Amino acid sequence: MTSIQKKIVNYLLDNNTKEELVNMDYRDMYDICKLYGVVYVSQIWDLTDILFNEYRIRMEQVQQEIYNIE
Repeated sequence: MTSIQKKIVNYLLDNNTKEELVNMDYRDMYDICKLYGVVYVSQIWDLTDILFNEYRIRMEQVQQEIYNIE
């Protein structure tokens, strides 16, 4: 995990409950990531993978919207 990814993950975990993260949509995730200079879809997808692999938080709605974009 890069330092930027770590900052975003920490921000997400510190400012949202697990339920809020699970129900977050792509636009909300994008707006948060944009604050840290992360704007590419693949970078946001990587963050959803990190949240799932390390914290078991599946951001299914964000991933579904990314899948529909691509």
